[in-house]
Amino acid sequence: MSHSFNTITQRHSTYPAIDPLLPQHSTKGKTVLITAGATGVGKSVARAFAISGARRIFVALRNREAHREACKQLQDEFPGVVFEVVQVSLDSLSSIETLWQTLKDTIDIVVLSAAHSPHRGPSTTIDAHDATAAMTTNIVGNWEMARHYLASCQRNGVRGSIVEVSSGAAHSTNGRNSVYGASKIGSSFLLAALASENRAHLRLFSLHPGMVWSTMGEKAGYRRTDLPVDDDDLVGSFVVWLVSGEKTWLEGRFVWATWDVDELTNRKDELLADETLLTLGLIGWAGPSK
Repeated sequence: MSHSFNTITQRHSTYPAIDPLLPQHSTKGKTVLITAGATGVGKSVARAFAISGARRIFVALRNREAHREACKQLQDEFPGVVFEVVQVSLDSLSSIETLWQTLKDTIDIVVLSAAHSPHRGPSTTIDAHDATAAMTTNIVGNWEMARHYLASCQRNGVRGSIVEVSSGAAHSTNGRNSVYGASKIGSSFLLAALASENRAHLRLFSLHPGMVWSTMGEKAGYRRTDLPVDDDDLVGSFVVWLVSGEKTWLEGRFVWATWDVDELTNRKDELLADETLLTLGLIGWAGPSK
């Protein structure tokens, strides 16, 4: 990551520039699929797409019964949007295949929000089975979801959008999150390669969602008082802003939902001039000489 982007103002709640009600952020008529869309980041994203006018939102969950009430609350809050709960386990290739076999709608946007986080701690204390689960869900699961989505876009002759909810842990060795961070690096790298190889049918954005309190974080060993938690609505509004309009200058990049979008937009030319900015790679190396 380029250290020059540390100068961007940090936002911790939603603000006018990313308001999903703005006409330029409209997703009217769009169909969206969100993994883990009933809690935490996923729920924030689902609400923002509903506010911006999405026609149908598929909420893809590992356990539909456990989150039935949360999904009902979304439907009650936005009666003009069709919320459909579908089942998928990202640690199961057959489950992912079954999901895509049952989806008949053309999906305009996929948000990969589901993840598995091992209990945080020193690398020597992390259980190997827990680490394997993180790699399977976060890398292979997301990759398979993206590959099936790509095939759907190719069949339908459309260019789809993937938003990968990654983590700041992907580019930091601090915070006792080594396995989680490694799994997020792996996911971002594979998805970026897939999108780069298939630009005609796929665009990708990866992002750190900010500090959003979730049950996953709690299970990983965090306490709410440990973190400066951001408002839930921030990441959802940012995602809608990210996929609205032409953001070719951010395709394939890794951004933070806490960055002020006006300041980020003002640096558009800087990004267009350097394709390595805001991408995962070897810091300080520009590549082989030509």
